[in-house]
Amino acid sequence: MRRTVLALALLATLPACSLFRKAKLTDSTPAHTPAQNSTPFGEWVLFTDPNQTAFVGARRVDLSLTPSSFRMVATYPAGDQVVITGPASITPSGLLTLMPQSTTAMASGGRPPILAGQTIQVLASAADNTMVFASPEGMNPTPTSVWHRVAKAREAGQVPVPARTAGTDSL
Repeated sequence: MRRTVLALALLATLPACSLFRKAKLTDSTPAHTPAQNSTPFGEWVLFTDPNQTAFVGARRVDLSLTPSSFRMVATYPAGDQVVITGPASITPSGLLTLMPQSTTAMASGGRPPILAGQTIQVLASAADNTMVFASPEGMNPTPTSVWHRVAKAREAGQVPVPARTAGTDSL
């Protein structure tokens, strides 16, 4: 009798163990989720410390990038704001060329970080809400700056929501 009860108990647990193993092995959560958006075009905010870039001393740097133009706005603690605009182009391999045509002067009299006529070329790689710039030289590019999409950076609390005034954009 005892053997019969033990045998029935073992038979009852086998299917449960088998179902448990199957559920564990067939987990539907993928280990890697591919990027949904890889375009470098859009509204970006510099995530890298500006002191490690051309924008030394800036509190915030925004970049608006379209297939044909760009607009950078660097805001400094003293209230200076430098606006750099011009045409932009990108190759299929990710070589981004910015050609500043207009750079506003700093109210403090300091030299703007990028001058009109100073062409900038970087490798640009974007995936979802992050974009990385790297020097186009060398076989193993080292990131020179990291940018986050403005909307997602705001959602994450990394960028304050600006006070909106008539005629201003998100930059």
